Order: sequence, then C-alpha cells, then structure tokens
Amino acid sequence: MGSGVMQTESGIRSVLLMVHKSVAQDYFRYYNNIIIRELQARNIAVDCVDMTEKTENWSATAARILRREYDAALVLNSWGEQNVSLDSGENLFDKAELPFYNWIMDHPAEHIGHLSTRCQNYHMICVDRDHVTFLRKYYSDIRSADFLPLPVDDERNADTSFENFANRGYDVVFSGNCQDKEHMQSLFDQCPEDRRELLYFLAGHLLEHRELSYEAALEEVLEAVFERKIGAEEMREYVSLTIPVIPYIRACVREEVIRELMRSEIRLHLFGKGWERYQKELSCGNTVLEGTAGFEELSGVYRNSKMVLNVMPWFRNGSHDRIPMGMFAGAAVVTDHSRYLDEIAEKDDSGIIFYDIAHPRELEGILKERLYNVEELYKNTITGRTFAENGMRADAVIDGLIRIMEREKMAVAAEDYGRI
Repeated sequence: MGSGVMQTESGIRSVLLMVHKSVAQDYFRYYNNIIIRELQARNIAVDCVDMTEKTENWSATAARILRREYDAALVLNSWGEQNVSLDSGENLFDKAELPFYNWIMDHPAEHIGHLSTRCQNYHMICVDRDHVTFLRKYYSDIRSADFLPLPVDDERNADTSFENFANRGYDVVFSGNCQDKEHMQSLFDQCPEDRRELLYFLAGHLLEHRELSYEAALEEVLEAVFERKIGAEEMREYVSLTIPVIPYIRACVREEVIRELMRSEIRLHLFGKGWERYQKELSCGNTVLEGTAGFEELSGVYRNSKMVLNVMPWFRNGSHDRIPMGMFAGAAVVTDHSRYLDEIAEKDDSGIIFYDIAHPRELEGILKERLYNVEELYKNTITGRTFAENGMRADAVIDGLIRIMEREKMAVAAEDYGRI
C-alpha cells in the first residue's frame, strides 16, 4: 500500500509517464502503478501514454509536450523514446525543454542502444551507485545520472505474527529464471577471434573476482592487454563489444548458487522457468519447482516464505527489489553483499542475512543454522521489516524521485535567469 498520508506540495505539478503495456506487463505495471499512486498522493498529475501503440493519442501528447504542460517525462527502461523528433528534425523534449528521465532496472551497458542520444535533456536513474559512476565517467552526453532503488509496496496488511511465520509453507524461496549459459557461450564462439578471446578473458576475470563490477573488471582486463589506461571513447567501444558477458555471468552465478542448494538438504522452492534441466540435482528430492509466478504474485509467495533468497552479481553497489519486497512480506532476506547494503547495514541493524557469492557452498550452512531456530529467525524478520519501513518505503523512494526532478527544474530556471 501507499503512504496513506497526504504529502506536502512539490515544485513538480505534472509528469508524463511513458509505459509499455504490451511488454512484460506485470513487471512494468507493478512499478508504474506505485509511481502513479505515490505521485498523485502528492497532488502531482500523471498522464500515461502507451508507447507500444502508435495512435492519435501520441499526437495529442506531443502537442501537450510542446505546450509545456509537463514538468518531467519518465519511463522505465526506455526503448529510445527520448529520441522522438519533430518534422523539423529537432528533438521533441529539447524543443519543449522537458527533462526526460529513464529509470533503468539493469546495468546501463544492457541499454547501450540508448546511452548515446540525440536528446540533450536526457537523464538516467540507476539502481546501483557504480552504474551512476559508469555513466558519468563514460557517457558525459547524458545530462545527469542518479542512484535510486525501485519502489515496492510496503505490505501494511501482512500478518507479522509468530504463529503465521512458523506455519509458512515455504522454507526458502528463489524467484528467477534459469538462463541458458551454454547458448550464451555459443554466441561467444561465433565472434571473431580477437573479440572471442576478450569475452572469455573478461568472463573468467569476473568469475574469479566476484566483488568487481562489470566496468571495473573491464578496465582491469583492457589495461592488462594494452598496458595503459583506456580513454572514454575506447571504453565505450569495448563496452559495446563485451555486453554478452553481462547476461552470461548472471546466468553462471545464479546457476551455481541454485544448483548448490538443489544438492543440499534445504527445502528450496523455485519460481521461474528452465530449472527442470537439472534432473540430477532435482532427484535429491529437496527442491520443488513451482513454475512461474507473475511479478504481482510474488508478494503473496513471499508472504508464505520464511526466507527469500537473492542473487545479484550486477548490483555490487546497489540493491535488488527482492530485498525490500521480502522484508515487507515478513520474510528473512538472504543476499550476497553489495557495498551499498553493507554501508546501510553498518549504520543500523537491517536484519539482512549475507552470504559470500564467491563461496556459494557456505550458503547451505547459513540457511540451516537460521531455519533450525525459528524463534530467532522470526526476530530477524521483525528487525528487517522495521528497517525497511524506516528507509525503503515506496513514499520515501518517490520523494527521492521528486527531488531529482526538482533539482533539474531549479537548474533550468537558474539557466533561464542567467540569460536574462
């Protein structure tokens, strides 16, 4: 649920939210609904336009943009909407002096087609602080880059009693698909020799040094190959050449963690596609394949879970939405480390249970120890939910979004004043 409290007035009065209704509907709908609800709670008008439908509605929206009826345009995972041009060739958002915000859910390199842009009023919001550094360092044509985790519902009506927790149906839950790393590796093998060697070199470096971000590992590999520092233009070129490493490492690490648990005595419930391929591990009998669950169904799954497992190799300095979702659902969250999570956990007891992604075999012991003492595990969930309520609520996240938008509005006003 939302904040439930009328918010203070903002300098932002109207936002254009660009949506993709026909793509990954439950995923985008979940976040868009939260954004709409929280903005409207602050008396901010929200106008939605479906970018997957080329209808007359878009022409009317473009006219409103040119009449400057909006303070900001926002999209989750842009498909290039920031590059909409007028018949004159001018960028629509530049002509209207309307800031365009692209809130991305993955590593920026996975959105490389939208990093170089014709829009001079283009801003990106990331869920990892290293991603922000990456953009500021190598893509200076993007006007601004900011860190902001995604908003999730705070599950105010969740039953947080011990009786409910002790009788939850799932000991440990993981939600996510098994990705075909062999197919990804075959794509490496189809590349020219120089690129193929670079891909394998980088992938090996990342698997050996799992604390590194993609860009930090790429910098180390390139400097080892060329024996010199790599400039921004070169780095951009090599980013485009090595993007296939990102989903490959995600698939490798996720598979390694889950297969270790499949072979263990832990009762693991898997929500997602593709895990049936590991018949040998499944024959141990401790893993239950639950099939797929829509994104909006996950809250119910987590409310029936004692522990929610998270694996996030590409958020070494950020957070994944499984973490606050699990906390608000009254489950204990188990995740690999990130500098961001480590820092906030140092300041206050977060209730987060950490494991070392470089040593996934240790995870079984961590889970067994916690599940053995349900009373202590329950206390852990209360601590986690309290921590989430104090800093991870959707209203706090949207307050952060508004501050980002207001900062740009003030900067534009200052520029206009300077031209007077």
